[in-house]
Amino acid sequence: MKRLLLFLFTVLFLLSPVYSQNAKKAEKLLASDNIPEAIKAFEKLVEKYPDKGEYHMYLGECYLRTPQIHDLAIPALQKAVRIFENKRKKEDFINAKFLLGKAYHANYMFDDAIKIYNELIINKEYKKYKSVDILENEIRACEAAKEEFKKKKLLKIISPGDGINTEMTQHSPFYIEDKGIFIYTSKEKTSFRDEKTPDGEYDENIFFINLNNENDREPDPYSKPLNSKDNEADCWVSKDGSFMLLYKDGDIYTSEFKGNNWTKPVKFKPVNSKYNEMHASMNEDRTICYFSSDRPGGRGGKDIYYIKKKGDAWSEPKNLGKKINTKFDEESPFIHEDGTLYFSSKGHNSIGGYDIFSAKGNGKGRFNDPENLGMPVNSVEDDLFYYVTSDNKIAYFMSKRPEGKGRGDIFKVNYADSSLLYLTVKGNVTDEEGTICSVNVNNSDNKKSVYRGKADESGDFSFGVKRDYNYFVSLESDGHFFEAFTFSAPYGEENKDLGTYVLEKINRGKVHKIYSMDFEGDNESLNNENELFLNTLSRFLKLNPDLVIDLYSSESTPEETGKKRKQEIIDYLKSRSIPESRIFVDLLDYGSDKSDILVTVLDKDGADNAFTDVVASTETDAGDLDNGSISGVYTIQLGAFRRKLPDTHSYFKDFRGKVKIRTGKDGLYHYTYGKYKYKSDAEKYLITVHGMGFTDAFIRELEWYK
Repeated sequence: MKRLLLFLFTVLFLLSPVYSQNAKKAEKLLASDNIPEAIKAFEKLVEKYPDKGEYHMYLGECYLRTPQIHDLAIPALQKAVRIFENKRKKEDFINAKFLLGKAYHANYMFDDAIKIYNELIINKEYKKYKSVDILENEIRACEAAKEEFKKKKLLKIISPGDGINTEMTQHSPFYIEDKGIFIYTSKEKTSFRDEKTPDGEYDENIFFINLNNENDREPDPYSKPLNSKDNEADCWVSKDGSFMLLYKDGDIYTSEFKGNNWTKPVKFKPVNSKYNEMHASMNEDRTICYFSSDRPGGRGGKDIYYIKKKGDAWSEPKNLGKKINTKFDEESPFIHEDGTLYFSSKGHNSIGGYDIFSAKGNGKGRFNDPENLGMPVNSVEDDLFYYVTSDNKIAYFMSKRPEGKGRGDIFKVNYADSSLLYLTVKGNVTDEEGTICSVNVNNSDNKKSVYRGKADESGDFSFGVKRDYNYFVSLESDGHFFEAFTFSAPYGEENKDLGTYVLEKINRGKVHKIYSMDFEGDNESLNNENELFLNTLSRFLKLNPDLVIDLYSSESTPEETGKKRKQEIIDYLKSRSIPESRIFVDLLDYGSDKSDILVTVLDKDGADNAFTDVVASTETDAGDLDNGSISGVYTIQLGAFRRKLPDTHSYFKDFRGKVKIRTGKDGLYHYTYGKYKYKSDAEKYLITVHGMGFTDAFIRELEWYK
């Protein structure tokens, strides 16, 4: 596996003159990643040449790259910074100071690290040598780590079993569940090659252990032809254990399990290039492959790409795009059978180095925004190669944290404990008449129903949901408007209170802003959450045939985007047997509302035209007029709309055609009744109008209208 270098800042052999053969040897060991031997060499050099800042800096870097002793990096790098500052060695000073910031970060001294990074940002010399983007990302990681560190840690991270982790590096865990076979890659000594590589470890080979066999729990390397004297590392294994993706010589290979052995690895040409492809994963039917590569044209150094199979042919590789890839590195993709993509990234809201993220599939070939798995799965060190079982109860990953035995160890997390796997959710819902209300919950990532129940007589309800998902809730009661909303169930939260809700009774003509539909960026397609809401809305409309809806998009939404989104909604509701005659578009003006799409429910037939309750709130109230005034002519305003109502509309049928349409100074269409010389006469008729159900009607001078 291509080595994961922690730091990009030390440029060897280009700094101060080398004073001895011992110094050359020490620098060569560091350049080869043989950190244990490099530490021994630089400790001797520091003792012999205490004023040589380079040796203190190199020793500090070695300590920093050894998780079990990275606290020793701080004094070594502090010494280097002081020496370089006094000698005015600008580039060395910047390199050492950056490493000191990394050392503070690795030791959870986040504020000290942020201070160092900010000092480097304002240092004019820094920009000559390094990118400010790197510093800004380090500051962001420290801030994220500070917040993450405050959260409650309910998960326990343990070793996967005896004999797996050693002083050498282990990574890429995979578990064939039905067979109990645990597969991973190790730099442990094997019979294929017994000499160490320059980094002080051995070539990578693929190992396995049968966790179901109590009598033999010793890991063994697979035999030839899967393993050889070269580097081999497993990437992904099919659920039945018959097919493997593996890494070898900068490319992705495939192998099949036939008889009692794996076949000779064959290059998987659809993903390979002249650049490095480091890791890969497939869906179970092997029609989509996700892989990491450093090929040009990506967003960062390493990006995640995918290919799709149609018939017998694979598509050209495509970048997963900015939702997954950042200008920093992304690595080790794993696609779960439930459609969730797991990967590691140095960007997004990583808390340091590579962090593990999950991105839920939305069922349409795209992924939702990635979420950091958080502590204790992630640490301020590198965390990679995440694998989780089919039932999401057990996960394995590689980390370089101090609790390990070597430079990289495999860890196990058990989500199976119900207190860890499930989140208890509670709330309270009543309606205005004291009826027991229904509570319906769906997983908004896969649209599956997870709870159908009722609140108790006092309105209390509770249920359990699986963590690490998003959920859609509808609270319902016959004869009342429903409430709908979403919530997330992250790890690290002991319980969740959804709050208290009172469902409003459906009155004739009542305007009810029922839901604000959010779309992803400029996306015009419905997501799962939107579809769950529209399912609830269509059911509600079928139960209440006298109601119609109005779809409104804010002025901040591009007109064409808003039109397409509304048409998506109309088409979906029509597919659920809601006639288009019950769906209006931009009927009312909702002013400062910023929703992508605001859905409002209104009375179709009514005498109580409460459409005015939104518009009239910005107009002159009847109470502001002079009661004694007889100077003008008055009318009763019944409603105001952005558009003319259709001639066939029956909102004002009780007025027997005596309603007049007038244009106002605000550009709206105002529906008025009557013309009165005296305001006192208008007030008498206003009482009658209110009695007809038009409780929001009010008196206005005719001269106000154009």
